[in-house]
Amino acid sequence: MNANNPTYDQLNQRAEELETTSSAHREMETALKESEEKYRTILENIEDGYGELNLRGRFIFVNDYMFNILGYTKEELLTMRGWDVMDEENSNKVFESFNEVYRTGIPSKGFDYEIMRKDGGKRQIEVSASLIMDDDDQPIGFRSIVRDITERKNAERELRKARDELENRVKERTRELDEINRKLEVKTINLEEANTALRVLLKKKDETKKELEEKVLYNIKELVIPVLLKLKATAGIDRRQAAYISVLKKTLDDIISGFTRSLSSRRYGLTPTELQVAALIRQGKHTKEIASLMTLSDKTVETHRRNIRGKIGIKNQKVNLRTHLLTMN
Repeated sequence: MNANNPTYDQLNQRAEELETTSSAHREMETALKESEEKYRTILENIEDGYGELNLRGRFIFVNDYMFNILGYTKEELLTMRGWDVMDEENSNKVFESFNEVYRTGIPSKGFDYEIMRKDGGKRQIEVSASLIMDDDDQPIGFRSIVRDITERKNAERELRKARDELENRVKERTRELDEINRKLEVKTINLEEANTALRVLLKKKDETKKELEEKVLYNIKELVIPVLLKLKATAGIDRRQAAYISVLKKTLDDIISGFTRSLSSRRYGLTPTELQVAALIRQGKHTKEIASLMTLSDKTVETHRRNIRGKIGIKNQKVNLRTHLLTMN
């Protein structure tokens, strides 16, 4: 049988082939439909907004979560363009970002924008976008994933605010501490100057005291007492007057002996003879003068001088004995 007149078997075989092809197509369509439904189910249940837009920016598909972010129903969003929920500044940013994706084919990741909800509230969103291509690999629209980052932005803003406040407090405290340190430095300098001035005054006071003491002792010993002794030896004074003169001389002797008493303290341990020699040295008497007054040899006086130097702590030191004795109270 020729091709123009197929046999029954040929017709039956052809029918079976067509039936098999049709069944395969139905299976493919079913699988594709199931895949699309699974894809849509995933998109509907993710916790991010998902939308598809044509090249003019109009929504052609949105998931339910997009409503939570924008506050519009699906039906309302499908009549709108992506930048209808933004002010002019943010709209320009979105246009530039999507235009960059269109020109380069490179998906954008994590651009931040501010949108206005249907109720008038403002939210911060993060948008990632990529191209939708047709079978000829030509761009026909955009896919975008939208994430509400308002709470994160608010937390970052509060964190920056807290950090700035802390930095300001640290700076203010640092300024306060610097001022306190500056005042303390000034007070320290003033205190040092006051201490220096006080030391100078005390030194001057001690020098004045020693000078006055030396003058008083000298005048009493060399001027006043000799006059009293001459007065007492004068003929014609009665017993009462002589007694007054004796009392006066005793008083003056007590004044002079104040120096001697200070040297007789336990820390020095001078003998009576050494005390007498020390008193004469302090009056400016030399070794020969002391020896003559105390009926001692020059060598004995020198021995007493060495003993005195040792007991008052200036032995083998180049210190003038009389000068050192004058500084002692």
